[in-house]
Amino acid sequence: MARKSKPTKKNTVPPFTAENLFKAASKGLNADFAKIRETMPHYATAGTETENVLNKFLNNHLPRRFAAANGIAIDSEDNISQQFDTLIYDAENNPVYRAGEGFVAQILPSDSIAAAIEIKSNLNKEELKDAAEKIASIKRLKRSPISNHNQQVNFSNFISITCLGVVFAYTSTTSLKTLAKNLKEINQTIPKSQRIDLVVVLDKGVIGYIPVVPGESRARGLIMMPEATDDFKIPAWYIHLCIFEEPDHALHYFFIHLMSSIAFFRKRIPLPFDSLLKGAANRIQSIQSYWYNCDRDLVEVPIEHTQTKNPPLLTFNVFLKGARNLIGQFHQHKWSDGYIYQVVPPTRAALDVLSFIIGPTGQRNNSLVPNSDGVVSYTTLLKGPPPVIGDIKEFLAQSPFEIRV
Repeated sequence: MARKSKPTKKNTVPPFTAENLFKAASKGLNADFAKIRETMPHYATAGTETENVLNKFLNNHLPRRFAAANGIAIDSEDNISQQFDTLIYDAENNPVYRAGEGFVAQILPSDSIAAAIEIKSNLNKEELKDAAEKIASIKRLKRSPISNHNQQVNFSNFISITCLGVVFAYTSTTSLKTLAKNLKEINQTIPKSQRIDLVVVLDKGVIGYIPVVPGESRARGLIMMPEATDDFKIPAWYIHLCIFEEPDHALHYFFIHLMSSIAFFRKRIPLPFDSLLKGAANRIQSIQSYWYNCDRDLVEVPIEHTQTKNPPLLTFNVFLKGARNLIGQFHQHKWSDGYIYQVVPPTRAALDVLSFIIGPTGQRNNSLVPNSDGVVSYTTLLKGPPPVIGDIKEFLAQSPFEIRV
């Protein structure tokens, strides 16, 4: 009798497709979140346990540059937000303060906040309204504009200073559709720039905004609630308030949207030191001044230098030859055992002028140190006797620049 062959086992491993990989990632996030909830009793009740579940999850999964904590935000004009269950901030580049022993909330500069999350155990219209007021309180805080202090954060030149506003609920007493209608009603009382960007109901799905180009039916993913400003190029988009009834993927939707929002978040020290030290600057007393001499020794500044106005040795205006273009105004000052130039404004062309003026002295020390206002700059210390106006005119003779009285 012929022996029956054993049936071969079917391969149950799903194929490696983008869809299956994201499904696996979503299950992994849900499993991690569930594990944290199981280790924290009473997670479904109001209180710090509810907040700690999400904060612990985020701190386990966020890029190391960011951290999540309970806190309040403050801007450079001393405006303060309401207290939040979760603030995601740039922990790599920002100071963190607490008000004192036993005070749980962190005090964070508004420029450092990438996302603000209000957590609700059981979401309804009143809880949604309360969360909307809190999110508006942090979005209306002043944020410093993009400047040279900002570093490029990734491959793109785009830098975001906007705070993502999220409501995160474990469940809700109403459907997602009803909550979306509630959100539409609440939005009518809040400026666009201060509205909730995303509502997550863990056991139901997500409410958010998606852009759609005219003539297309394909959604382009969740976005922040945009506001048209002077430097905002208005796209040909429809912005739809949508619901995503996907309870198995609600956490994944939230996390991916959060990651895409913070990927371009600004990287800088958020507040100038004089803002951090308000009230202290007026009580500073100078006991002794020092400066570097041409031998790079730090020596005491003569008392007569600090007690007089010390007018410049020379002042002259430089123009482009044969044109009306003023390159800048140059002031030559005695400094330590050498001299310096004060330049207004410190442009690239002004540096070119300096290279012709300083070059014949054999020095290449023509770098500029800007004043705090960025309008005035000074050269580093130059050696030897300072050239007179006749010498400077001669230095510029072979350049595209000229001195005019």
